Amino acid sequence: RFRAVTRIERDGRAQPLLGEAPLPPLAHAEPARGSPSASRLLALHSGERAPARLLLEVAIDRDGARTLIAELDAPRLIEQVQRELMLSQASLCVLRAREPVAGCSGPGGAQLLASFPERIARSTAGSFRWSGPGGEQLAGYARLALDSRFDAERWSVVLSEPASAILAPVERLRALFPAALLLVVIVVASAGAARVRALLGSLHALMRGARRIAGREFDAELRVESGDELQELAASLNAMSGRLAKQFSALERLIEIDRAILSATDGQGIATPILERISGLYASDYVALLLLETKNADCMTSYQVDPTRKRWTRGERPLLATQEVEQLRGRDAERPLAIGPDARGFLEPLAEAGMAQATALPLWIEQQLVGVLLLGQREVRSSELESLAFARQLADQAAAALSHVHRIEENRLLAYYDSLTGLPNRLLFMEHLRESLRRASRNGHRVAVCLLDLDQFKQVNDTLGHNAGDELLKFVAQRLTERLRSGSVARIGGDEFAFCLTNFSGVDSPARVAQGLLSEITRPYTLRNQEVFVTASVGISIYPADGQVVETVMKNADAAMYHAKRQGRNNYQFYTPSMNAMAVQRLAMESALRKAIELDQLRAFYQPVVDVQTREVVGAEALLRWVHPEFGMVSPGDFVPLAEESGLIIEIGEWMLREACAQARAWQDAGHGLFSISVNVSSRQFKDGSFLDVVRSALRDSALSPQTLTLELTESLLLDVAAVTVTLGRLRALGVKIAIDDFGTGFSSLGYLKHFPLDALKIDQVFIRNLTTDEGDSAITDAIITLARSLKLQVVAEGVETEAQLARLRAARCDAAQGFLFSEPVPADGFEKLLLEREGGA
Repeated sequence: RFRAVTRIERDGRAQPLLGEAPLPPLAHAEPARGSPSASRLLALHSGERAPARLLLEVAIDRDGARTLIAELDAPRLIEQVQRELMLSQASLCVLRAREPVAGCSGPGGAQLLASFPERIARSTAGSFRWSGPGGEQLAGYARLALDSRFDAERWSVVLSEPASAILAPVERLRALFPAALLLVVIVVASAGAARVRALLGSLHALMRGARRIAGREFDAELRVESGDELQELAASLNAMSGRLAKQFSALERLIEIDRAILSATDGQGIATPILERISGLYASDYVALLLLETKNADCMTSYQVDPTRKRWTRGERPLLATQEVEQLRGRDAERPLAIGPDARGFLEPLAEAGMAQATALPLWIEQQLVGVLLLGQREVRSSELESLAFARQLADQAAAALSHVHRIEENRLLAYYDSLTGLPNRLLFMEHLRESLRRASRNGHRVAVCLLDLDQFKQVNDTLGHNAGDELLKFVAQRLTERLRSGSVARIGGDEFAFCLTNFSGVDSPARVAQGLLSEITRPYTLRNQEVFVTASVGISIYPADGQVVETVMKNADAAMYHAKRQGRNNYQFYTPSMNAMAVQRLAMESALRKAIELDQLRAFYQPVVDVQTREVVGAEALLRWVHPEFGMVSPGDFVPLAEESGLIIEIGEWMLREACAQARAWQDAGHGLFSISVNVSSRQFKDGSFLDVVRSALRDSALSPQTLTLELTESLLLDVAAVTVTLGRLRALGVKIAIDDFGTGFSSLGYLKHFPLDALKIDQVFIRNLTTDEGDSAITDAIITLARSLKLQVVAEGVETEAQLARLRAARCDAAQGFLFSEPVPADGFEKLLLEREGGA
């Protein structure tokens, strides 16, 4: 039975005992069960549908250090089994899952291998019909109990025989009847006419019974009352007919249930046919099916039926505890469980129904318990093995159907729901909106479509990281669903949400809803121990006034949302036809911006920074301008956000930095002194991996002293301490100065001022505008100046327009200022003229 045998010594030496070359050790194979010294039987496949090599490893000593490895001659074993069992017409296969352990034997082995139903790989035992050599074939399969002797995978054996061979005894019985009849005639001739008539009647009855069984008619009972062996033969035929009738009926019922549950799309579709038809498979007084469904993973759905009362119920119950799952694991799960009055857990409903025992059949999907089929009896009795096998097969079918339902539900969740927030996605929202518009068209109602987009959400990702951004999206989704009807909110994009309002009376209703949502969203969020404030912009379009189809209504709501952003954010806007023209213009502007550098349309303007005490020019801020031949002078507020969104800001920012450095060096060479040149840096530009190299290159190419260059950053950029600390440190190592622009208006936090190597704070003009008239702005300005001086930082006031504001800053000991009081931003030649005028005046 062995092709080769090898002994592995303690030191790893392999000594062949049979065969010329030693077999390799099996240490590389992962054991199916823990102990390394257990005997192992492995099937190693070399190709699809090809026979496997069967290797057996047996420990010689207790510690498993010395082993024997043998390769079995699998085809010879199977042929010997088939020969000893006298299965000359049968086909025999041994499988691991659907792969053959050895080549299938018998006349129809190859065809049998290709005809296996899919369920063989999933169930423990069963049978099926198929068409093979010689006509109809009957096949049965069952798992081999290898794990009691070996550490092995689960194998199945499949045996198939022609239907004609299985029913051969009946046919032989029919063939014997003519000879028996002739014998009876001879006996009758000597025994008398009366005895002859009795025997002939019994024989005819037996022949009719045999024909009925051969034709699969099992209902009518065969009656022979001869008092001899013929009566005993009739009783045996009746018993065989009853068993066959029961088996065929059970198989037909299983097929009906299988067909019904495999087309089910939810747990109730699985439970209903099982509860309605199981009484014909297994004698039970109470049936319960517990299923773990994906719609509510926190509990199990309970489907119960009392066959005697014909009462069908559905409910929810807690998940099975760990000890209950372990109780159901293994072979003992199919043995009847005694139910006492104090039964708890999944047996408690059966105890309440008065059951004395229950058969619990677990439903497994990939080693995970997903359900239990409970069959209760009022009296303690032993279960028929045949009925139990049918019930076990039904449980396997239910597990397979539930696995299919789970896959359907998972695919539906992936297709229609957002994985981060759990909200409906764009696809599902569009379907719901399309249905809402159909109903509104029939009933003459209106529908308001609202798109909500978070303002400057990218800044949160850039400063706090994408994980914090994901947390913020989940918080926003939760607040939206709490304020709106559950299921009406969808996440249709990165930071964009949508909802619709139906059957409202006037536009004030959507306006009130939008304003309430904006107020809710502006409440602070805590992300990574940091309090963060965000706002949102809402666009609203009304069906049917703003569009007759879903795509048009959505497009117009999107246009209204972008208009809300251009109106200053944190507001809502209703759609107007002029917004489409603005959207077209915005697209044209973005396209033109991509060519602005190539066509030399960008300009650097400069605004002087003056000493508050002496009014001497101590620096300049370089400001980006775009002069377009068609659009004219484009406001930075219009094109800078476009550059940020499209990523062009990196290329534009590099151009601006090089231009400012070169101009500053030119002014120095012209004898205007050594003053600071400031350049704004966006968060996207700062976090680009090549930013440090760009700064070095700009300084090197312009020969500008690094101490002359000041980079202005927004304070929100500094919230992500870990991400910017290294870059700021390297910039300071170059000698470049760092200033915080628009201080006090962003994610203000005093904590980061001590973490970073800063040189200056720039007070936002929103506080300077009402500095002399508003006590709050005056107090904030004084506090920022005091804070900066205590940290030895230079403080610069932006937006100074009056002498009164300058006098107030001088009294507060502010270092420098810039604004229209001194000069508006001007081109390089205009700034040089300003320098010459001031130098001449001096």
